Amino acid sequence: MTTWSKTSGQNFTPFAHIYAGLTTIRLLKYLSWTIPAVISGVFSGSLIYRRFKTREYIRIFLVVLILMGVMMIRSALAV
Repeated sequence: MTTWSKTSGQNFTPFAHIYAGLTTIRLLKYLSWTIPAVISGVFSGSLIYRRFKTREYIRIFLVVLILMGVMMIRSALAV
């Protein structure tokens, strides 16, 4: 495959999503609400990473990830 054939379809993907009805005004509104949270999460994560040693940071990250998984399982079972 040529470089052009690999990347040419990517230029039209947003238009295909809009045409198929996958991208709506509601979706764009939700996206605009989440962007500040994502940016602040990345910023605070980098600050926390600088304060702790790598091993401690990985431990904290894994504990938070496990807690999030437990919360997701609990919310799924609460239905």
